Amino acid sequence: MGKKETGIEEVEIQSDDLSSIDDTVFKIRYWNTTYTFERIAQLYRKEKFVIPDLQRAYVWTQDMASRLIDSILLGIPLPNFFIYKNEDDTNDIIDGLQRIITIATFMSEEKLPDKKIMFKLSNNNSVSSKWRGKSFSELTPEEQDRLRDGEANIVFFEQRYPSTRKNDIKKHVFERINTGGVKLTSQEIRNALYPGPLMERIKELSFKWRMLEKRFTEKDYKKYKIDELILRIVSIDSIVSNDYEGLIKNDLGEIVRAKISSSIILKNQIDCFMEKYQNGYKELNVFEEALERYYSEEYPNFLGRNKHNINSVYAETVFVLLMASIRGEVNLDFSEGNYCQIKELSSEKKLPFTRRTTNIDNLKKRLDIFKEILSEGLR
Repeated sequence: MGKKETGIEEVEIQSDDLSSIDDTVFKIRYWNTTYTFERIAQLYRKEKFVIPDLQRAYVWTQDMASRLIDSILLGIPLPNFFIYKNEDDTNDIIDGLQRIITIATFMSEEKLPDKKIMFKLSNNNSVSSKWRGKSFSELTPEEQDRLRDGEANIVFFEQRYPSTRKNDIKKHVFERINTGGVKLTSQEIRNALYPGPLMERIKELSFKWRMLEKRFTEKDYKKYKIDELILRIVSIDSIVSNDYEGLIKNDLGEIVRAKISSSIILKNQIDCFMEKYQNGYKELNVFEEALERYYSEEYPNFLGRNKHNINSVYAETVFVLLMASIRGEVNLDFSEGNYCQIKELSSEKKLPFTRRTTNIDNLKKRLDIFKEILSEGLR
């Protein structure tokens, strides 16, 4: 038998869980400039191009990075780089950071992020045979010049209208451009739209949770899956602590009653939460206390259906109830006996944990089921 993968267990989002579409028409000014790859690398190293929070960690493999250098040496043109010009004359890298890091790292003969040795081209069929396994200094002078003097098109753009919501155009560019072959996640887009104290605090808690929970993987951390799970938890907490009947906000900031909550998905609620609490959310301190309590008490595996994975639906249910317990709203018993009851849920009771998991009504059903079981030992 092969080794089981650990990490956050993926939960399918059903087709009726649809996001709303913003039809705002933007007025954008853009212009094209040609830069050499040496110039691009210099601007990156000198931090003339700003790396905004939206940018994911470096996720390319050595083969992917090597193929990029191989393409440049072969004279194959690269896709455009997209750079957003801010009002303060700084420049945000909107698309192309993976390529920029690869080029700058290879030319300076440094290590790629999270790698232990200097970046050399892969010694396999992903690279042309003439420069397999070579570093920049091991290329011929002609090949080095080809890399330095090769050119790429830079598309600079800025938003003229509307005068507010400047981050929205970045979101649209992110969602519609996929030049690197690695699709952006919803959380990576949120990092772009809502920088500030809230995101910084969530990053701190994400790192702390990763240190406490060994089942989280490097991929979970780099792809911001832990960050998104924390956001899911505190967003759900904000729903149930304000109105357990399901008061939620839509994108216009209006209050929508529970009678239509079945058509509202958690993804939209998370985005509304981010917009409302961008400058901070005090209940994150309660979540941190819940983290510390869960791991210091060494509870049974309430966060997953097996010992290999964290199930996001189970985790959000447990931590929302733990937060309520810390506030004195409920009394819970995380005993081995209650864990066994949760592990052996009937088929009917399992449905809210496996079907339409972002539906608000199913969210409340999950909380009710866990709350009933975890309260039994206290009766």
